[in-house]
Amino acid sequence: MRVINPVLGCDYMPGVNPMDTISTPRADLQYSDRSPILIAASSERARLRALETAEILGWRIADATPIETAGDRIARQASAGAVWVELDRDCGEAMDELLTQITADVALGRYAAVISSTAGVMDAVLARVDQSDIDCSSMPARPSEPLP
Repeated sequence: MRVINPVLGCDYMPGVNPMDTISTPRADLQYSDRSPILIAASSERARLRALETAEILGWRIADATPIETAGDRIARQASAGAVWVELDRDCGEAMDELLTQITADVALGRYAAVISSTAGVMDAVLARVDQSDIDCSSMPARPSEPLP
C-alpha cells in the first residue's frame, strides 16, 4: 500500500514536489448572503408574474407555492427576507388564514411582506392586513393578458 504525505506551503522534502497554496479572495457569494423570498400565488398566472418580477429584481427565490399550501411552507422556512403574495382572485378561507399569519409574522419582525392583488381582491386583503410594514398594491385586472 502506497502512502502519500501531502505537503503544503514552503516545506520541502527531498523527492516530493510540494503543493503551492495561493491565498485568493473569496468567490462572489453575494447570492447566498441574503435570505430568500417565498412566493404565494393564487393561480399559475399570478405565480409566473411574481417569479418574473423577483428574477428581474435579482432576488433569491426559495419557493413559489399556491395560497392553499403557503402557510405550511412559510412555517418550515428557517429564514426568509420577504414573503410575496400575488393574488388575482379571492381564495377564500385559505387566503384569509395566510394573510393573518403573514400579518402576525411581520409584526414579530420575522420577514417583510409584499401583497399584490387585482382591484377586485384588494378589499378582502385590506380587511385582513393591518400592518403598515406590509406593502399592498393593486393592479388592474387584465383577463386577456397572455401568459409570459
